[in-house]
Amino acid sequence: MAGRGSCCIFIKTMGNELSPTEQKARMFCIAVSDISAAREACDLLIKYVKDKSDSLYTPLLAATIVYYARPFTKNRGYEALDVQWGKFQNKDLQEMHDYLLELRHKVIAHSDADGRRVHFTREDTTIGKRINSVMVVSDSLAVEHFQRVRETCEDLLGRLQTASDDALDRLGLEETRQKP
Repeated sequence: MAGRGSCCIFIKTMGNELSPTEQKARMFCIAVSDISAAREACDLLIKYVKDKSDSLYTPLLAATIVYYARPFTKNRGYEALDVQWGKFQNKDLQEMHDYLLELRHKVIAHSDADGRRVHFTREDTTIGKRINSVMVVSDSLAVEHFQRVRETCEDLLGRLQTASDDALDRLGLEETRQKP
């Protein structure tokens, strides 16, 4: 992918002490880093996981979703990406983006009842019914859908990398103008 590769701006101050140009450059660098990490976790899942019963499935699902969703939520020192960044021209990518954020909010970062359910099985005994097993079932993604997750990351990453490069160019110009 074109671009500067990884963004590296030494962080010495937080939030409001930075110029708006530097805040924006940092936000885009963080977003590029996060979406790149989501794509890498997705690649590992595609390469090594055959089905949901694989011991790597849940941690790689969680990593993919956490990294993907981070730029879309406010963090200390970094604003969330503007709403426009969550808009995709491709309907399938838009649906995947929306579902990834929903999984983050309902299953990965929280345990909402409509995203995680508890199932009991009961058996009759001579003294009444007793619970003989408990299973927690969470919404998730089939392994075969991770190629679409990767495509969603790629689409977003391409747009973010361009914005990051532009923001870094503006920051460089701003800093050049400030030097005596």
